[in-house]
Amino acid sequence: MARKIEFDKEKVIAQALDVFWNNGFEKSSLKMLSTATNLHKGSLYGTFKSKEDLFSLCIERYVGEKPNDFVNSGLKGKEYIEMLFLKKLNSSSKRKAKGCLLMNSCIELSNSTGKSGIKKLNKLLDKMELNFEEALKSGVRNHQFSKKVDVKKSAEQLIALAFTIEEMGKLGKSRDFLQNIANGSLSNLDIEI
Repeated sequence: MARKIEFDKEKVIAQALDVFWNNGFEKSSLKMLSTATNLHKGSLYGTFKSKEDLFSLCIERYVGEKPNDFVNSGLKGKEYIEMLFLKKLNSSSKRKAKGCLLMNSCIELSNSTGKSGIKKLNKLLDKMELNFEEALKSGVRNHQFSKKVDVKKSAEQLIALAFTIEEMGKLGKSRDFLQNIANGSLSNLDIEI
């Protein structure tokens, strides 16, 4: 008979999320996770099956806590993109130490294969791209963007811009520097932030 879980699973996921965010997936040892959660390694494995599965749950929680969903934003496409990149610019200096967990993880795990966490990250990146595509399509429908805008390419460029701002922000680049990059990239959408 399986033993009853005697801890708050959501609290453990939150504690593990901090370990992964501070150290990355590869450097987060089971010992570190065990210490942070006050659980024995056996309890972690018994509940979450593997480090990869726990990481996957942490990524889901992280994305769920940071909703950037265009459909639910109540904004038009152009305003949504402006708001999202203004948030990125304004938080880049705060993120110097940690950065964005999703983007950090994508970079760290880009050369790995066979991990459930990588599959989850790819699905989340696809969702992020679709989110940008929806905002861009809305902007075209509402005459905020030219009908000539290539929605797919522009969405890919917005993802690249988001990564650039995050990574350059972690390197300590100034807000003016990051804003210059953003405005150069967003100029084809007639956006200036």
